[in-house]
Amino acid sequence: MKNMSKVLFILIFSISCADEPNFLQLGIESFKVENYSLAKNQLKMVNQSDKDGLLAKRYLSKIDSIEASNRIVVQKTDSINSIKIKEQIKNHLGNYKVSVIGASMDKSVEVFQLKEGGESVWLWVDYVDGNPMIDDKKYGTWWLDSKGNITIRVKGNTGVIEEVFSNIDGRLIELNRKKRSLLKTSELF
Repeated sequence: MKNMSKVLFILIFSISCADEPNFLQLGIESFKVENYSLAKNQLKMVNQSDKDGLLAKRYLSKIDSIEASNRIVVQKTDSINSIKIKEQIKNHLGNYKVSVIGASMDKSVEVFQLKEGGESVWLWVDYVDGNPMIDDKKYGTWWLDSKGNITIRVKGNTGVIEEVFSNIDGRLIELNRKKRSLLKTSELF
């Protein structure tokens, strides 16, 4: 038993005295495969007072420069996408009749008004002698996602109703009920 304890002690001692990993080499390898976060952590483990410390500092500086450049690219891309979405939003403002395949829009129709600032209005419109008469009105919001889908959310009689319309072959078709689509109209309500 005593001999076993000595062997175990020697084994633990030799493991604890093992060389540290070469953090400089590990950091350089991580840098080469563009894993900058890991490379930074590994290079920060290099003793700054020895000869490898200077090289580690140079790599850390390169990583900081690359990350700053990447942030600028992301900001520019986000800004460009934001401008494109704002332009698309302007194109989608207005009144839309809801067309349902197989249903007539002569006597009554569902209408969405998409307004600036993300406000939406849902209307149920009856036509009396050819003139539109608003029978019911609900308020809500709308937005456009990065894929060009229009989401309209309205507070209905039984709770919130959300519909998503996607541009498919030039038509704004509701994703859940493919028979429904939005038709832009210049008709005033």
